[in-house]
Amino acid sequence: MNAVFFFVLCVIWGSTWMAIKVNLTSFPPFYSAGLRFLLAALVLFGVMKLRGAAFPHQLKKNSPSIVFGILNGVSYGFVYWGEQFIPSGLTAILMAALPFFSIILAYIFIGERITTRKIIGTMAGFLGVLLLFMEGLSGANSGKLAGELAIVAAAAVNALAGVHVKKHSTIEPLAAVTIQMFFAGLVLTAVAVTVEHGPLIAFSWAGLTAFLYLSLFGSALAFYLYNQLILRMEVSKLGYIAMITPAVATLLGVVWLGEVLVWQMLLGLGMILAGTLVINLRTPKNLFKGRLTI
Repeated sequence: MNAVFFFVLCVIWGSTWMAIKVNLTSFPPFYSAGLRFLLAALVLFGVMKLRGAAFPHQLKKNSPSIVFGILNGVSYGFVYWGEQFIPSGLTAILMAALPFFSIILAYIFIGERITTRKIIGTMAGFLGVLLLFMEGLSGANSGKLAGELAIVAAAAVNALAGVHVKKHSTIEPLAAVTIQMFFAGLVLTAVAVTVEHGPLIAFSWAGLTAFLYLSLFGSALAFYLYNQLILRMEVSKLGYIAMITPAVATLLGVVWLGEVLVWQMLLGLGMILAGTLVINLRTPKNLFKGRLTI
């Protein structure tokens, strides 16, 4: 079941690259992200009521989800703001730094081992992401430094959020993700009210569809699956999703938009897959004999 959840999560988050770009044509970044998570929280709360589920009464049990939600709001605020100024390919490359942050922070805060397998797999995946977008970025100088730094900061904060909830969360995933979505939306909407003024919405059906998809699938469903997996997997392995989602986005572009798949992309996809296998598949003990373990 872990593999199924992991696969579905990769597909959903791989498709959100395009959806965010479309959504930003109709909504300003912070309102877009904030309302996305608030709607997701409302839907999840309705699901909880239908299932007869309830939140824990003790604040201590809810606090890890509250902290995750706040950090998640900060992370997505950086993503939405930064993606206004840089190409989506560059965004993908910078977000692929997330597993590096996850490996380091998981070692510091929860004692997950840094192994040769994780290092090799992560490096292979990162090189794969670079190859995936090499052609589109080879002549591009449109990226602004502030936008680039925002995406790197988003990756770091996202990794920290995952480590925190892995270490402290003890409540059922449906209640946890509902709290997380609400506080992420609250943080982002508060920022939106403060900094985004003037004409806010340029309505289009495409923008509305993208918004609903991001709320229901990219947030409510995806983060429910994430919370299921965070209880069952190492944070450093789960963070590798940030390298797989650009590959999914590329394949969706080929299938749905008729984009051309050149040899560099094929090699990049292969390296990302190889990195996934190195990190997750069991191997004979002597294959990594003498491996680095911290």
